[in-house]
Formats: sequence, C-alpha cells, structure tokens
Amino acid sequence: MRIVIGQEIIDILRFKKFAWQRWLIVLLYRIIYRDRWRYKYSHKKYPNLGRNSYIGSHSVIASRDTHIGKFCSIADYVEIGTTFHPKHFLSTHPFSYTDSLKVAYYCHEMDMHKIKLVKYNNITPCHIGNDVWIGCQSIIMDGVKVGNGAIIGANSVITKDVPPYAIVVGTNRIVGYRFSQEIIDDLLELKWWDLPEKYLYDLPFDDINACIKRLKEIRKMFPVDGTNEKASV
Repeated sequence: MRIVIGQEIIDILRFKKFAWQRWLIVLLYRIIYRDRWRYKYSHKKYPNLGRNSYIGSHSVIASRDTHIGKFCSIADYVEIGTTFHPKHFLSTHPFSYTDSLKVAYYCHEMDMHKIKLVKYNNITPCHIGNDVWIGCQSIIMDGVKVGNGAIIGANSVITKDVPPYAIVVGTNRIVGYRFSQEIIDDLLELKWWDLPEKYLYDLPFDDINACIKRLKEIRKMFPVDGTNEKASV
C-alpha cells in the first residue's frame, strides 16, 4: 500500500496526474516555505523598518528599537544587534543578569528565584541608514551605526560604525567606497530616499552623474526640508 501511495505522489510530481493535484502540491509547498511572502510581514514584526526595505528569511533583529532606513536590502541569515556578554563579571554566562525563560531552561538545576540579578544592558539598538545592502550571513554587533548607502559583504562581522557609502568586508575592513567623495556629499545632501516614489520612476539609475543632476532639479521643486507643497504626494 505504501509503495502504491508513494508511486502516486511521484506520478503527480512528474506531471502524469491531474493538473489540480499538481497545483495543490505546489500551493502547499509555497505556504509551508513562504518564499513568495517572506518579506510581506517584515514591517509588522519590525516597526522601525523604513519603507521599501526588506529583511531576508532567517534573519534576526535583536532589538525592536533598532532603526532600519529606507530602501535597505537585508539578505538571508543576517543578525543585527548581536549582543556582548560581560567580560568583567564573575561569569560571562547570562544567569547573573537575566531571568529569561531560555536561561532558566539552560540553568534548570539552579533556583533562579534566589539569584540576585545584576543590572546589565545587553541589548543596545543598532542604527542602519538608508539604501544599505547587507550580505547574507553577516553579523552586526549591538549599538553599531551603519551609514547611508553602505555595503556590507556576505559573512562580515561588524563591530564598529560604518561610514556612509563604504564597502566593508570581513571584520570592519573597508575595501573602498561606492563613489567619489564629491558624489557621496551630493547624495547625502539630496537624500533621494525621502522623495515620494513618483519622482524616482524616470531616473537614469545606471548613470550616477545624470541621476544627481536630475535629483538636483527635483529638489528645486521639492526641497529637502519638505516645505514645498508643489511636489507633495
């Protein structure tokens, strides 16, 4: 009987059975894997996630107070806000400063109610700027600030602040910048990510100089301070 059922499933997957059966399996797979919808609920889970930014699957943001700017691309298996353990305490183990259920589970042989907990802030929010790309399996330690336009290569470990538009790989190693300092200054002043989307549709994205020229024209109608109502949404 098991062999017959197994052969039935194989026949369906090999498109030898009815179409509705194939689509049912595909639909179930999509619901379980959630590949199509994996970014959909990011803004509900992380309230400080900027518009048009996304977080890949299996990524972790340690603090809900971490700020992530607009148009950020965060890949899979990224950890932001990974915490340090106290080096100057008797032990680096968290049993002395947190009463979380996880620690209680690990310390099941201890009476956690009798421990005089020490105050220790082990989660400091990070600040991720706008237009930041973070490669997969990267780790950003807590309290780190990543500047606008920065790129963090895959498998990097970031323990200190990253300048705007810097390209960082490995452990805090800056290998270059995306643009010249003049262009970086222009982009930081223009703050294109704050513009309504309708002003971004026709930009020459692959020509940075032409882009800046066009953005400067747009900013004449729509200043950075947003006081001009002509260009409002």
